[in-house]
Amino acid sequence: MSRTNVMRAGCLVAAMAVISCGPSFGKANPPKPVAATTTLEADRGRVVFADDFKNTRSGWTTGTSADGTKTSYTDSGFVVVAAKRSADHVLHSPYALAFPQISVSVTSTTGNSPKGSAPGVGCSRGPSEKTIKYTFLVAVAGGWELMRRDTRPGAKAPATVLKRGTPPATPGLDPIVVEGMCATLADGKSTRLVFFVNGIEVADVTDKVADLPNVGWFGDLIIRGQKTANTTVTVTHFEVRNLVV
Repeated sequence: MSRTNVMRAGCLVAAMAVISCGPSFGKANPPKPVAATTTLEADRGRVVFADDFKNTRSGWTTGTSADGTKTSYTDSGFVVVAAKRSADHVLHSPYALAFPQISVSVTSTTGNSPKGSAPGVGCSRGPSEKTIKYTFLVAVAGGWELMRRDTRPGAKAPATVLKRGTPPATPGLDPIVVEGMCATLADGKSTRLVFFVNGIEVADVTDKVADLPNVGWFGDLIIRGQKTANTTVTVTHFEVRNLVV
């Protein structure tokens, strides 16, 4: 799916004056990016895009894709039905402004989807489909997985599992919140990856890619399907935050 829908974001900047023993003007605090040792909470950052799917014109792609994935707005939320196939389906968010450090979160239910299917989120480096991607997934009746994908031509390691573990909650009839942070550090090559499930941190790793593209991150919705049965995920909230505060 192409990233064709662009949502224009506006910024409101407030200036504050500080008066002490005579007229003087305070300076705005410098931006504070995430560093290697920064303590991170799930709610860090400024929300730049949020969707509860009440507006059917919010920009998500609907219909049936080439791989058989069906997407639609419904009264219950944004519904993704992945056909019987073991694959990760990437749905680009409508927000098309990249940042060097972002968090992406999704709240969803999976109903009676098969074991191993998984809702999650991803970070894509730049708008190209041929790039570096990180995915954060929590499987039905399974564990969580943090993976790097390199979809560039000639990539030596197209798919690398960085870490796996047991989540504090798993997808099902009750909503689950999956959040992934992708914060490229000052060297421009290392990215700190922090994984939260229902607000609980499960992973904090740093991955280095020597030739990481010199562009920012976009947020994606990721759905992992299984060949045993259709996977149905109902998304009720999706959010992207700029982690530089």
